[in-house]
Amino acid sequence: MTKLTLESLEASGFEGIIREEPLAGGMPCFVHHREAGGWCEHTAVMRAYDMNFCEAHGAEIKAGVMAEIYHDAYNVLTDLARREHPDINAVADAYLTIGRDEMTGRCTEAQEAENFALLKAYPLREDLVDTETRHHYEAPDPRNDDPSDVFSRARMHALKLMRLSWQAGEYWTLEGLELGRQGASVQLAYALALDARRTASIA
Repeated sequence: MTKLTLESLEASGFEGIIREEPLAGGMPCFVHHREAGGWCEHTAVMRAYDMNFCEAHGAEIKAGVMAEIYHDAYNVLTDLARREHPDINAVADAYLTIGRDEMTGRCTEAQEAENFALLKAYPLREDLVDTETRHHYEAPDPRNDDPSDVFSRARMHALKLMRLSWQAGEYWTLEGLELGRQGASVQLAYALALDARRTASIA
């Protein structure tokens, strides 16, 4: 029996969620959200959740899949550590700590890769920026929630629902969830770009 490791899970595309393999016939990329500018015109080079993606959008969803899985793993381990286990032994407790520390590092790396991929996949379109996001970055003293946090949570939630649907065999839900994920991803990318521009203007 093959021993599962984080490396082997990544190499397997987390058991088939991500499939980086040549696609025949010049299939189109599935990204088509109106806030991303409509249908992507690039040819697909990989698949995620049985949908086709070009190089840039494929890197973006791959980074998102990894970030969601590692964040969820961290939350599971943290939840286990917070429960009262009067009979837990020191070895089990130590391994929970090791696991959380490992996931903390993986989450940080995944988020950095995710932000980089988002900015590359969805270049800023001023005309398509969410109204509240625009107000947040134009106001001298913004009072609404940070758009990066809002859209990051929405994106992560959509990715988790996609993973759970995939694991449950409810494949018919994936395309609808993917469209919602694209909307959150686009607006997160725009918010990250506007935040970087504002930071650069202050420096």
